[in-house]
Amino acid sequence: MNEKFMDKSKAEGMCTHGNFPSSCKTCNKTQDVDVFEFHHGVFEEDATNKNGNRKEASREDQERTDRQLMRLSEIFQDSGVRWTIDGAINISFAEGAYIGVHKDIDISIEDKDLEKAQEAFERAGYGFFLSTNEVEKDGREKRSLRRVGATEFRDTGGDHTTIAAIDAGGRVLTDQELNFIDLHIISRNSDGDPLSMGAILMPREWFEAQIETHNGKEYRFSHPAKVAYFKLHDERSYDEYDLKKLVETGELKREDADRISEIIDQEISRRNSIVDKVINEVAAKTDSESSVDEIFRVIAQVPEVRESVKDSPAQVQFFAEKFAGVADRTPANLRLIIEIHSPITETSDRLKSRVERFKQLF
Repeated sequence: MNEKFMDKSKAEGMCTHGNFPSSCKTCNKTQDVDVFEFHHGVFEEDATNKNGNRKEASREDQERTDRQLMRLSEIFQDSGVRWTIDGAINISFAEGAYIGVHKDIDISIEDKDLEKAQEAFERAGYGFFLSTNEVEKDGREKRSLRRVGATEFRDTGGDHTTIAAIDAGGRVLTDQELNFIDLHIISRNSDGDPLSMGAILMPREWFEAQIETHNGKEYRFSHPAKVAYFKLHDERSYDEYDLKKLVETGELKREDADRISEIIDQEISRRNSIVDKVINEVAAKTDSESSVDEIFRVIAQVPEVRESVKDSPAQVQFFAEKFAGVADRTPANLRLIIEIHSPITETSDRLKSRVERFKQLF
């Protein structure tokens, strides 16, 4: 293509392969990265002490996090993106001092702002990636990263969304200070109400950025209830420590904790209801002669599944194949298959226990 016929800004946005990065087959090739190289070696085993709490942040740790936050603020400056900082950094700023080592930075971006966010990050030398982790035989963890654009980033289908530093050829860099930014995508219903990870209505005020200035830069922090909600859905050793520190700041109210508990109960109930519908439909409408495709279509017709199957059919396909291997498709047998491959009851029980321990902190 003759560059004089191209829009100049588009030409500047192209990768070294002559394509736009998010649609370049070379840039989009899956890349395997050794996760021990991430974050300059600061991982859970390095960031926590023997009790599972965060290690005290050294002056070097604090300065590194300060620089990461400044870089993040610069990337978003004048971008028009609605974003907030997620995770325990919010707790440190509420406390007025670092509560410990922060191994990475988490952010939220509004679903409708993903295209603008992609432009801002690509200008700064970053790309949107979907990632999956695998443990090698030697115990080392390998992360596979696949470059995507905003549209595919939005329709993740359960893959982990991350923003990684890249070179001019689209290769992932592991030596950048601000790197591998975890992202929560904020979805809203037609009325503009934010939705939880389980598609339950969340209070709007929890998703309003709390703007503060630090080291001369503007930062958009999260409501403490939003921080607690995401923390409760994680099971890392230090998450309960973080929740305790969050409650100690006095910024989180008991009524917020009660509302979080209600939302999580609704998520669990909704998930169980969907599972029951899938099981009953498959048991009633298929038999031992039904093919995987036929079972897939039955599952996909469950209203709550139909909403997402176009964007993420892999999980439906997985269970259609597993159900096809069951000759006697009673509801009890189908439920057993689900619990073996996706222990919903066990996961829900652990989450309920974490919520109860959290409420006891008040």
